[in-house]
Amino acid sequence: MDSPECERSVFRVVETSDAGCRLCKAITHKFRSLQPDLLSFTQANAQAVTFRLLIRPYWNTNLQWEEDIDRPFLRVSISQQQIEFRLWRVTESPTAEGAAYDDHSTGSETSFARAEEWLRECMLKHDHCKRVNTPKDWVPSRLIDVGLRYPFPDTIKLRQTKAWQTPIRYAALSHCWGAVQPIPLLKSNLQARMDGIFTADLPKTFQDAVYVTRKFGIQYLWIDSLCIIQDSKEDWDLESSLMTFVYGGCLLNIAAASSSDCTGGITYFTTF
Repeated sequence: MDSPECERSVFRVVETSDAGCRLCKAITHKFRSLQPDLLSFTQANAQAVTFRLLIRPYWNTNLQWEEDIDRPFLRVSISQQQIEFRLWRVTESPTAEGAAYDDHSTGSETSFARAEEWLRECMLKHDHCKRVNTPKDWVPSRLIDVGLRYPFPDTIKLRQTKAWQTPIRYAALSHCWGAVQPIPLLKSNLQARMDGIFTADLPKTFQDAVYVTRKFGIQYLWIDSLCIIQDSKEDWDLESSLMTFVYGGCLLNIAAASSSDCTGGITYFTTF
């Protein structure tokens, strides 16, 4: 069965882009970045923009969620040049505070789609990137369970992994503590953390890390202050000696590079 296809004139796409259509604006911006004179040349020669809808199996970093088995893509072609957009279902799923649907933000759907493509390429094509969890039979002593699928719970839970038989994929947060050290894991609250932590009680950087981890379909997250017992010298000495394995073995390292402490969040806005 042929994929659905339609054509529009280059002139029309440029015109609607200038009028404010976000899709047309993204299309013209991308083609101009690939080949600066393509639009003016094809417009002068009355060429068409071809739109084709594609359905492909969706590769997920951790699980094949039932609703994501097939994912639609929009292929846009002008002359011999083509680009593709992943089409997202519109849901009422919660977003992290400040995570905007703006292309100028690292919290935008555009940014997540690009990051997922990069991660997919790493896992499928790069031999070194495929070797997650080193050594192979090792996982961090503790991980945070952020939930398996939407609708996600309003709590996260600390898990001790000693009895786990096989390594699993997890994300890790790299962040600056600064002067703020909220809700640390202590000997006195270890069981309480395993019973559950309300996501709303987390500082913004941690909330954003939970959101990103869920967004990539990863169930487990490592955060130093929540996975190392902060008032135990024995635990700290042991766990800190394994940092190279923690960060080297994670599937995804989430870096809050623009925040001076855990209240700054992960989403970063830029202009271009």
